[in-house]
Amino acid sequence: MDLVILVMCIINLLWLLALTIFIVVRFRKKPQPPVQKVQGFRYSLVKFNPFSDTGGEQSFVVSLLDGGGSGILLTSLNGRGISRLYAKSVISGKPELELSAEEKQALSGALQQKPETYHE
Repeated sequence: MDLVILVMCIINLLWLLALTIFIVVRFRKKPQPPVQKVQGFRYSLVKFNPFSDTGGEQSFVVSLLDGGGSGILLTSLNGRGISRLYAKSVISGKPELELSAEEKQALSGALQQKPETYHE
């Protein structure tokens, strides 16, 4: 009888050990990747008036680029009864499509900036 109780205790201890190892392995915190410094965010905003029948500079171009000069140009044309939004891509400082004077101004303004450093 004492042998049966001893065997049962050993089986219970082995079961608890296996369960503990499973829980520790399953819920162990995974190492987090180190924080990386990301070099480069550049931007520029140019406001303008493309229509002669509206007052003020309600249209604009926003240039959003990374450190390598790649990104997008967003052009918003706003007038009476019209609102349009255009996007053009820029790769390494070179636009894929022809740019208007305001878009060229926004792109050159962003490219002349020193890229801001931020933490990811």
